[in-house]
Amino acid sequence: MAGAANKARLVRTYSTRPTIPLRTGLLDPRTFGGPEGPAALALARQTGATYVRQQVSWQAIAPGTQPTGFVPSDPTSPGYSWAALDGTVEAAEEAGLTPILDIASPPGWGYTTRPAGVNGGTPDVAALRDFATALASHYDGLTPGVPAEHVFQVWNEPNNSMDLNPASGSVYRAMVNAVADGVHSVDPANLVVAGGLDPFGHPQGKTQQWYSVAPLAFMRSMLCLSKGAHPHAT
Repeated sequence: MAGAANKARLVRTYSTRPTIPLRTGLLDPRTFGGPEGPAALALARQTGATYVRQQVSWQAIAPGTQPTGFVPSDPTSPGYSWAALDGTVEAAEEAGLTPILDIASPPGWGYTTRPAGVNGGTPDVAALRDFATALASHYDGLTPGVPAEHVFQVWNEPNNSMDLNPASGSVYRAMVNAVADGVHSVDPANLVVAGGLDPFGHPQGKTQQWYSVAPLAFMRSMLCLSKGAHPHAT
C-alpha cells in the first residue's frame, strides 16, 4: 500500500489554456483579385475557409519618390494610394472572410540592401515599421467606408533568398518586431503573423543563384534557441 501511495504522489497533471479551433485560410491573388474575385471569395467561404491572405505591395501603395511633406507613418500623407487594396479587402469582408494583410515588396527607398538578380533585398526596419503603422492606421475602423482589419503578416518564406536576402533569422526577427511595434502602436490587440517558411533548405550553387535556409535552423536563429534535444535560450 505504501508503494502504491508513493506512485500516486508522483503523478503529474498539466493544464493549458484553451486553444482556438483549426481555421483555414486561402491564398489565390490572381483569382481573388481579378474580375472573378467576388464569386471566388464566396465559394471559398462556402468551403468553410475563414481567412484569406491578401498581398500588400508596399511599393504599389507608397510613392516611388517621397514627396515634400510625406510622413510614412501617416496613411493620409500625400503619395499613399490605398484604393486597389481597399477593393480586395472589402470584397473579402463582404464574402465573410477575414483578410490577413501580408506586407512585402518595398519601394526603392525602403531597402537597406537592394534586390539583386533573382534574390530579394532587405527592407529598412524603420521604414517598415512606419509603413506598418500607416497600414494599421488606415484599417483601424475609424475611416469612413474602410473596414477594420486586425491581422498582419510579415513577408512570406523569409528563409528563401528570393524573398529576403540575406535570408537571416536575426534580420527577420528585427522585421517582425518592427511590424509588431507599428501595428500595436495603433491597437495593442492587432495580431502579427510570421510568414510561413520554405519547407526545404537549398544550398546556393554555381548555376543556382538563390538559396534557402532549412526551416528549423532559421527558426532557431530567429527565436534565439540552441540546437539539440534540450534547446535553451541563446
